[in-house]
Order: sequence, then C-alpha cells, then structure tokens
Amino acid sequence: MAKNNNIEQELLPDETPLKNKIQLELESRIGELELKKAECKQSDKKNIKKLSAIIARLSLELRDLDIDSGDANNKKTEEVNACNGVRVTRAQKRRDRKAAKSAETDKLIEAGRLEDANGPRQRETERIASILRDRGLEPWDIASDGDCLYAAVGDQWNWRRGLRGIQAVDVESLRERTSERMRSNPEEYLPFLTDSEGEPLTLEEFSSYCRRIVNEPVWGGQPEIHALSAELKARIDVVQSEGPVVTVNSEAVPVLVITYHRHMFGLGEHYNSTRPLAEL
Repeated sequence: MAKNNNIEQELLPDETPLKNKIQLELESRIGELELKKAECKQSDKKNIKKLSAIIARLSLELRDLDIDSGDANNKKTEEVNACNGVRVTRAQKRRDRKAAKSAETDKLIEAGRLEDANGPRQRETERIASILRDRGLEPWDIASDGDCLYAAVGDQWNWRRGLRGIQAVDVESLRERTSERMRSNPEEYLPFLTDSEGEPLTLEEFSSYCRRIVNEPVWGGQPEIHALSAELKARIDVVQSEGPVVTVNSEAVPVLVITYHRHMFGLGEHYNSTRPLAEL
C-alpha cells in the first residue's frame, strides 16, 4: 500500500500546473470584461456587442482548457486505479463527462424554453400583437443593430410611399435629418437628455450627442422620435405592451405605427414596424 501511495503522490503533485494558472488568468479576464459590459449604457450596443464577442471567445478557450485538464487528471487517476486493481478507461471517463454535460445542457435548454414561454418577452409580444390586431395590424420585424428606430420609421414611411407616392428615405438620411433637427433646436430637445449620471447635458455634450446620431449606430429614443416626426411632418404612434399608445404630432398625416419592445433582445430595447393584417 505504501508503494501505491508513493505512486499517487508522484502522479498527483501538489504544485499548480501551468495550465491551471492560465485558467485563472482567463477567469479573471472574463470577470473584468463582464464588469465593463455591465457598466456600459444600454444605448452603447456597439461596445456591448464587442465585449460579448470577446467574452464568448475567452469562455471557449477556458472550456477547452477545462476539457484538456480533465483528460490529464483522468489519465493520472486511471494509472493510480490500475495500481490498485481498479481500471476505468479514459474513453469511459469522456463518455461519462459528455453524458453529464449533455444532461446539464438539456436542463438549461428546458429552463430557457419555460422562461421564454412564461417570461416577460413572451407576455410583451402577445400584448403588443393583441393591441395591433385591434387596429388591423401585425408586427413587421426590423433588424436589431442599433438602427432599429430609424429603420422602423423609414419602413413605415416607405411603405406609405407605395400607397401615396411619398419620396423614399433610408436610415442614413433619417439619422442626418434627426441630428440636424435636434442641433438646430436645442431648446426643444436638450431638457430631455441627461448623461450617465442623470445630469443635464451641457451644450457641448449636446452637440457631441447630435454628432453621434450621424456617425455611430447609437440607439434612438423619445427625443429622436419627436425630431423624426417634425422632420417628416408625420404622426408617429408608438405601441407598447405597458401603458397607452404614445402619439407624437397627433394632427399630422400620414400616420406611422411602430412598436416598442423592452424585452425582445438581451441587449436592450427594440423597435419594430407594422403592416396591415391583410398584407401578411
């Protein structure tokens, strides 16, 4: 027995392997990136997406190291067990780990499915669909890429163009017109904008905010909706699951109907367009 204990000590040394140190460094780096991601504004979707991609890549590297480490430890354990007359093959170990991981994944998938079926996203989607049906409309999906507000309004305007001969618009032109409208009328928009600390923007910060509307795929909110409505001389109805429909420029025509979603995507709020039920 003493001989076997010596063998076990040789095969399972106390020193931390280099691979474990790398794992610790990866875990620390992932933790730092998660904190940075949590500190990002919801409107800063570009940076959030970048951080998420880096975290995903590092997590895959960490997982691969875990698998390799598991194989090495299993090999040592197998040799020790062989000395004691008990042998479990590495192949069997891998099969056991795979089965356990598969069972855990199945549980996570089922939990996610139940959450989606009963969670806020599903309830919000059903509520918005119900409100739209009462108006003879259904949702029309818009890509979630930071341009969703401008794309949704542009889609509504261009769809109306097919009915009324109005000049078509695109996301780039809508961003430019929105920025110019806000920059030229700071008294209308500046009081409704704050920085990350909740403090009112200075004129310099407001100018920078307006430039970002044109130069970056930043998310748009109520101030931008009002600017779009004024620029297009159109009424904009924003349908949401909670609260009444928000109407901007109620006397204007045409009427552009978009939907606002708080829970559709993990990165934050989203806007969709709409279509008549008969068109779908």
